[in-house]
Amino acid sequence: APLYSWYVTTAGIAAAVLHKRDACIAGGVLAVSWLLSYIADPTLNSCSHVSFVVAKASVLVVLGGVVAYVTSRQAENQQRLEVQQAEVHELNDKLERSVAELRAVTEITELIHSTLEVEDVGPMLLTILEKLIDIPAGSIYVIDKDKQETVFATSSLAGGGLARSYSGLELAGALPVGSSDGALACIELVDHKDTVVVFCSETAAVEALSRDDRIVLQAVASELVVAVENSRLYSLTKRLAITDELTDLYNYRFLQQRLDEELGRADRYKKRLSLLMLDLDDFKRINDTHGHLVGDRVLAEVGQLLKSTVR
Repeated sequence: APLYSWYVTTAGIAAAVLHKRDACIAGGVLAVSWLLSYIADPTLNSCSHVSFVVAKASVLVVLGGVVAYVTSRQAENQQRLEVQQAEVHELNDKLERSVAELRAVTEITELIHSTLEVEDVGPMLLTILEKLIDIPAGSIYVIDKDKQETVFATSSLAGGGLARSYSGLELAGALPVGSSDGALACIELVDHKDTVVVFCSETAAVEALSRDDRIVLQAVASELVVAVENSRLYSLTKRLAITDELTDLYNYRFLQQRLDEELGRADRYKKRLSLLMLDLDDFKRINDTHGHLVGDRVLAEVGQLLKSTVR
C-alpha cells in the first residue's frame, strides 16, 4: 500500500506539472513499472488478483490523464481570463482617453465661444491642445482662401516661428532664426468653401499624431472656424457702427466718444484742445448742377483725401 501510494502521488504530481501528452506518458510508464513489479510475485496466481493489479495500473494512467486534463483546462481558463482582463484594461484606457478628449473639446469650445475677440484665447487654446495630444508646441491658422490672408493665427513655437506657406496659401509669421522649412510640417484640419484651417508643428510631432489626435484637432478647428467668422462679423459691425458708409470716415457717434476722451485728456494734463471744422464751398451748387450721385462721389474723394493726409 505505501508503494502504491507513492505511485499515485508521483502520477498526480507528474500530471500537474507536465503537459497533457507528457503526463499521459508518465502515467503509462508508472503503470508499466507497477505491473513489472508483480511479474516475479508468487502470489499472483489467480485471475482476480491479476485483474486487481491491472486495475491499479489503469488507475495510474487514468489519474494522470484526468489530472492533466483538469490542469490544462485551468491553464486555458487562466490564459483566457488574462486576455479578457487585458482587453478590459485596454477598453478602460480608451474610454478614459475618450472622456478626457471630450472634456477638453468641450472646454475649448466654451473657451472659443466665450468671447467675440477670439484672438485673446489663442494661447490658452494651444495650451489645452498640447496637453491633450502631447505635442511640444504648435501653431493654428485660419485662412481666408479668397483673400489669401490669415484671419486668425496663434503659436506656441519658439520665437513664434511658423511655416511660410501651405499648399499655396500664405501663412502669417516667419520662421525662427536657424530653422528651415523642413523643421516644421503642416496638416489641413478643415477645408470649408471660403476658409481653411491649418495646424503646424515639428515634423516628428505631426507624423506621430494618431487618428484620435487628428479627430480632436478637426473638432476644435470646426469650432474655431465658427468663432472666427463670428469675430469677423462682430468687428465689421463694430466698425460700421462708428464709420460713415459713404466717406469711410468716423461718424458723429465716434466723434462724441473721442471728444469726451480728448477733453478729459486735455483737462488731466492741462493742455489746450482745438477742434477744426471743414466745409466744402459751393457744395450745394455741385448737387444742383450735377446731381446727388456726383455730390456723393465728391464727398467720398474728399474723405479719402482727408484720410491720406491726417493721422
